[in-house]
Amino acid sequence: PEPTLPHEHTFGEWQTAKDATCADPGEEVRFCTCGEKETRYTSLLQHFAGEWVIEKEPVIREPTPEDPDAREPGLMCQFCHYCGAKLDEEVIPAIGSLGLAYAVNLDGKTCTVVGIGNCIDTDIIIPPNFCGYHVTKIENNAFQNKTDITSVTLPDTLITIGDYAFSGCTGLTEVVIPDSVESIGTNAFSGCTNLSEITFSKSLASIGDYAFSKCSALTNIVLPDSVIALGAGAFSECENVQTITLSQNLKIIGEEAFRGCRLIASIAIPESVEKMDRDAFKNCHDLTDFHITDLARWCQIDTGVSNSGLASLSSNRIRRIYLNGELLVNVDIPEGTTSIGGHAFYGCKDIVNVTIPSSVQTIGKYAF
Repeated sequence: PEPTLPHEHTFGEWQTAKDATCADPGEEVRFCTCGEKETRYTSLLQHFAGEWVIEKEPVIREPTPEDPDAREPGLMCQFCHYCGAKLDEEVIPAIGSLGLAYAVNLDGKTCTVVGIGNCIDTDIIIPPNFCGYHVTKIENNAFQNKTDITSVTLPDTLITIGDYAFSGCTGLTEVVIPDSVESIGTNAFSGCTNLSEITFSKSLASIGDYAFSKCSALTNIVLPDSVIALGAGAFSECENVQTITLSQNLKIIGEEAFRGCRLIASIAIPESVEKMDRDAFKNCHDLTDFHITDLARWCQIDTGVSNSGLASLSSNRIRRIYLNGELLVNVDIPEGTTSIGGHAFYGCKDIVNVTIPSSVQTIGKYAF
């Protein structure tokens, strides 16, 4: 018989049996026609850096003779997204003014800044964490009439700024309200006569009565779309404001909200507005252009005094009304409108034709 020749393996392509990770090597296999398997291992993958995570928050404590600095730094770490290995770490310095007065809130987890305490800083930095409690509120009157304060830095844990919190702080020139803040109280920044720039929180829902009244250095107001309600006199007597951009979700404009903002020339009222109280733009002497989207609604919208949203502007002697971006020349009051308020179109010299439907039952004084 002829001698048997040894079998020579004929292997196919390598196939992945197990993907490599940053913790374990991968595995590839291939097979011969006879069924024999051959295995090889692939290299570990590089770590995939995830987001930085605060492992330990920095803390400000009450200064003592033994520890006058009273600062405990925090730690921020970066971990691998796949295996969780720690890749890097950074120390977070504990930044904040020392000596401020605090009170623990009823939840036992957060605290409120209640006053200046023993702090001698003129550049106030409110820390996010005091003695392990997150700072979520600035109490009513906390810094009222502290004229030597030149700047204030607010933490991103803050939710509420209380009534009169910074009222009369004439040294403030700029305020950045972090996006965590949801409400600003009555007169919170009233009388801050040198406050020229405000960056509003994108979570802000309401601005209290007279919150920024008499902030005479303001020239521009831009409200984020989170704002739903403006309190009475919220920006009254801000005599140098020239432009106002209202929230597109605004529902309530309070009484005298912009009274005395005499340099405003044009205002666009969002379609979302449901109520504009009386004298919202009283004594805005340069306001001549009024932009709206729904004529019938604005003929009757509640102003708390009359049935006309336009009537509440009568003291300004509005000259031009723009409906959906077009100058209102032909006034065609929609069928179903039941009343036209007093002074509704007073002084609108561009109006040529007016059509009033039979549904209208009352027309107020000086309407046209």
